[in-house]
Amino acid sequence: TLWTLSQLTALYLNDNQLTRLPSEIVCLTSLVTLDLSNNKLRNLPSEIGRFYS
Repeated sequence: TLWTLSQLTALYLNDNQLTRLPSEIVCLTSLVTLDLSNNKLRNLPSEIGRFYS
């Protein structure tokens, strides 16, 4: 699955009409870029706070 790609550095999910983001997103420990623009997200999982800038 997508969440096993621990070396993934960029993920572009823009323009997909997403309504939620799974908490498993935090498994992408090498992620530097995450584009969620132009979706229908109302909130993000609390685990997203584990990401550091």
